[in-house]
Amino acid sequence: MSWALRGYQIRADNGAGQHIATYMTGKEDGLLLAAAPDLRDALRALLDWIGHDGESINDLYERTAAQFFADTGLLAPGKDSPAAFGDNDQERRARWEAWRQERHDGVRRDARAALAKAGQP
Repeated sequence: MSWALRGYQIRADNGAGQHIATYMTGKEDGLLLAAAPDLRDALRALLDWIGHDGESINDLYERTAAQFFADTGLLAPGKDSPAAFGDNDQERRARWEAWRQERHDGVRRDARAALAKAGQP
């Protein structure tokens, strides 16, 4: 089954392109339905940022540190860096803080955009 939003009209089909039903929604419902994928993505990003159910603070740090390494090529502060990396703890800490702030701002920006799309302030 699939759904398509057209204005405030929702059309459902059976997956083979055959129309099953048409539902009319109010403006608020229509906006919320249109924003649903963005709201879902914003909530996933928020959970990735603050941690998932059952995830320890250490697991959250390790997952975040792995993403930092993937994005920057640097190990997170507190990780042992081989001398061949040629970086220092002060440089890594500054990059870590800037990277975390950028991620924080991105999560906030995406959540606000999704809420705005849903007609929420």
